[in-house]
Formats: sequence, structure tokens, C-alpha cells
Amino acid sequence: MIRPHLFISRQALSVLSDDQLAVALSHENAHYASRDNLKRVLMMLAPDVFPFYEQFRTLETQWSLFTEWAADDSAVNGDQSRSLSLASALVRVAHLSNTPAPLAFANSFLDFRASLQARVERLLQESPWKAMRRPPISRLAAIGAMIMVGMVLIVAVQPQTFESVHEMLEFLIQ
Repeated sequence: MIRPHLFISRQALSVLSDDQLAVALSHENAHYASRDNLKRVLMMLAPDVFPFYEQFRTLETQWSLFTEWAADDSAVNGDQSRSLSLASALVRVAHLSNTPAPLAFANSFLDFRASLQARVERLLQESPWKAMRRPPISRLAAIGAMIMVGMVLIVAVQPQTFESVHEMLEFLIQ
């Protein structure tokens, strides 16, 4: 069984207050609960259907930003003081960094790109936070979606399946 671990540098522990550390850990727990690292690995393993088509990279970048926002929302849970703590924790940790970017597969507390500014501004909005809840989805629908994605990947990876899919469609049409 794979057991995820969270590593926190001594520097980060020394600059974060107890409130900031608590909300940062809540943020990371939200990533764990929604299995963001697994999703990120699956996205990295999925072949690009059109390798030179830039929209897939844009999609991955936007997905990354929205997963951070979702984890922020979960950690803040509608509390403006937690929102302020998370925003200040992001800024404090950003000041510690000398590295230009994290590893591609790392789902870190801090995204080192332009999303940092967007996240902090979003956390500092004057309007009261309302915890965003995902609509419930049945397990059957989730399993069906996973099967569909698997079938698309099989077709995309193995061109010889195009012929059998074509034959099946021709049979169904007649």
C-alpha cells in the first residue's frame, strides 16, 4: 500500500505561525482527500493525442490552478481569518524559495508561478468566503467516466483499434 508523506522544511516551520501552519496542513489534507497527486500522475502518463497542440498544456495548467483553489477553499472553509492566515503563509513560504519551480509531479503547498498572486488575491477578497461544496456524484457515474477515459486512451495509444472501432460502428449503423 502506498502511504503518502508530507515533508515540511525547518525553515517553513520556523517562519509560519501556528495558525498558518494549521491552515497550510488543512490545504495539503484537501489535496490528499481529493487524490490530486494521483490525478497529476495520470495526466502526466496520458499520451498527448496531438503532441504539438498547445491547448492540452493550457488545460493542465488551468487544472493545476483550480486544484489549488479547491484546496484553498477546503482549508479556509468559509472563515475569513483562516483565509488571511493561508494568504500570509503562502507569501512567507514564497520568500523562502530560491528554486524557480517545483518538480512537475509534486503537488506542493505553493505553486511557484503566476498562480501565487492569483491565489493570494483570491484569499484576500473582501467578500465573505463561502465554502464551495462539490455536487455529490454517484460511484456508478464515476466508474462509468473512468471506463470511458480508459477506452479513449486505448484507442489513442493503439492505432490498430481504430479499424475494429470502425467495424463495430458500421455494424451498429446497419
